[in-house]
Amino acid sequence: VVHEITRAKQDAEAVRASGQRLGTLIANLPGAVIVLDRNGIITFVGGRALEKVGVAAEDLLGRSVFEFYDYPPEVVNHLTRAVAGASFRDRVEFRGAIFEARWSPLRSETGEITGTIGIALDITARVSAERSRDESDARFQVLMDHSADVLCELREGRITYISPNCQEASGLPPTHFVGRSPADLVHPDDLAANTSLLATGWTGRIAARFRMRNGAGDWSWREATGARILDEAGKPRSVLVLRNVDERVRADAALAASEAKYRNLVEGARDVVYTHDLQGNFTGANARAEAVYGYTTEEILRMNIAQIIDPAFLPLALENMQRRLRGEPTEAPLEFLTRAKNGSPRWMEVVSGPILARGGVVGFQGIARDIGERKAAEDRIGLQTQLLDTVSQAIMATDRRRGAITYWNRYAQTLFGYRETEAIGMTALALMAPQSRTLAVEAITRVLRGEHWSGELIACRKDGTAFPALVIGTPLFDAAGKLIGTVGVAADISQLRHAEQQATFAREQGAVFEERARIAHDLHDNVAQFFFSIGIASKDLLERTSVTPTTLGRRLGHIRRLASEGGREVRRAVSALAPAQRPGGIDSWIESLADELRATGGLNVEYARQGSAALLSAEVQGDLYRAAQEALYNVRKHARASHVCVGLRVDGSTATLQVADNGLGSAAEIEQAVARGTGFGLRSLREQFQARGGRLVLSNNDSGGIIASFVLPRNAT
Repeated sequence: VVHEITRAKQDAEAVRASGQRLGTLIANLPGAVIVLDRNGIITFVGGRALEKVGVAAEDLLGRSVFEFYDYPPEVVNHLTRAVAGASFRDRVEFRGAIFEARWSPLRSETGEITGTIGIALDITARVSAERSRDESDARFQVLMDHSADVLCELREGRITYISPNCQEASGLPPTHFVGRSPADLVHPDDLAANTSLLATGWTGRIAARFRMRNGAGDWSWREATGARILDEAGKPRSVLVLRNVDERVRADAALAASEAKYRNLVEGARDVVYTHDLQGNFTGANARAEAVYGYTTEEILRMNIAQIIDPAFLPLALENMQRRLRGEPTEAPLEFLTRAKNGSPRWMEVVSGPILARGGVVGFQGIARDIGERKAAEDRIGLQTQLLDTVSQAIMATDRRRGAITYWNRYAQTLFGYRETEAIGMTALALMAPQSRTLAVEAITRVLRGEHWSGELIACRKDGTAFPALVIGTPLFDAAGKLIGTVGVAADISQLRHAEQQATFAREQGAVFEERARIAHDLHDNVAQFFFSIGIASKDLLERTSVTPTTLGRRLGHIRRLASEGGREVRRAVSALAPAQRPGGIDSWIESLADELRATGGLNVEYARQGSAALLSAEVQGDLYRAAQEALYNVRKHARASHVCVGLRVDGSTATLQVADNGLGSAAEIEQAVARGTGFGLRSLREQFQARGGRLVLSNNDSGGIIASFVLPRNAT
């Protein structure tokens, strides 16, 4: 009797210790485990994710899963399916965190659904990494990779057990597989490549890929990983994990009914799972530990954590153990630099917890994730940040949803006056002066459509002072090509604008001097000739002793015509000084000039425009008007033309004025005159246009005469 009581106590203690280990695993799981009855009432809940979403387990027990939070529709649908007893896997967002949830129904001994159990793993970090870099999934997988994989046991070449979820994975019941050889199920063409799968005496681990028929009669690809283990009697058995790689569905092997199934789950995890005693001696490690560190499991079990953890981080690990033993809260997860067997570094993110037995802590259990690639990425980002902090332009990044600033380099603080802590979270629009916000909204909208934008805006510093800024906006995409935000570069161009104003003033003064010289030249060549002729005619009349009335009238009429022509030349020279002061724009100016030439010069002048003159600044319109004026008066004086066509074309970046006559001139002769210095007006215009990025081109008209083409950039200054 005493023996039976002792044996019962030992069994009870073993059950309790196993329960404690399972409880420790759930408590340290970076997610949550939740059990619901058929009415959606929470009967069990645990896991570290509860802290992250701000809820306590004791506040949830006994309550309906639908009543304690205002879920979005997709979460309500998710929970409704789970309560209904569906077995599925889904991804949900809850209170800013992203979880990968797997639900499986709970059944009574009679097969009736009595509730459901769900495992929700926090994959927020993984999803964030996938969106900001490539779609690498190895370092951001959930802590325990439960999948829809099918577990299969083979003894002496026959399937003796296959997990019930084979019905869901393949559409076939367990009875279809139990008792049969894999050779009866695998596609004939795949048998030769998978002899180790079929052999009864294979040892170690294998990886196989083959096709099997599903319930629809189609061949479906499977991957199998296996291990040869010994049962309680010391007889070998083979345990395989079958995975449907057609849809990359992973079976949920969570919460195994026995410690053996739990161990298989640990062995298949993609993170390192380990245990050690209070002295730091390893007492267990999964297969992933072998792959990460290069030690065999047997070697690891003879080692201490001090042989794995880098000496610089060992004090942190030991202090964490002591705080756990004292029951004090600890920071989790922790990051350690560890060393592999070959001495190479391994950065690991570790979550650990105590193993409780016999009323106390007997060791520690931990899950370690390889974060080497993430660390390398962080180092690259740090280097890039340092480089960006050395440039003399403000650089910022904004998110896509709110336009909030997510990055702010050092020069941005210098330029705008906001510290990084102040700027993060602000909108880029808040940095613009009121008079530029409409244009800024248009620019942001275009960049968020995936376009690039650059232009000048009036920005505003923290102290309220405004300044002109050259702004470049670029869309920001993740590795999958999805738009996730914008990058903006801003530079203060106050000094540039001041220099341009000085240059404009100097150019305008030079233009005034050139215009004065041109007017003087015109007065000398044209007006002075008229008055000289008037003087000759007047002197001739005065020297005559007798003049008949007819002769006197003819001479006086000639003098009057000379005076009228001279007056018109004076008015033309004066009007050329300030065309922009006239009302209207270039269209009305040229039409007025054409009317004058029709009335006084007998010329048939036609004017036409393509494009909008409103796109041209007053300065460019004035330059083109003076060009038309010079060209038309040259036609009237020298070309002996009867018809002139004036055309203005405004396109994307340039404005072109053409003056074409049907006279007797030659482009080559005019170019020679300009080169000799006698064509003063055209030479002056050419120099002005070239100084502003434009040009003057002379060519012969096919129908006779000359075509003068004046080209200026639309934004010439």
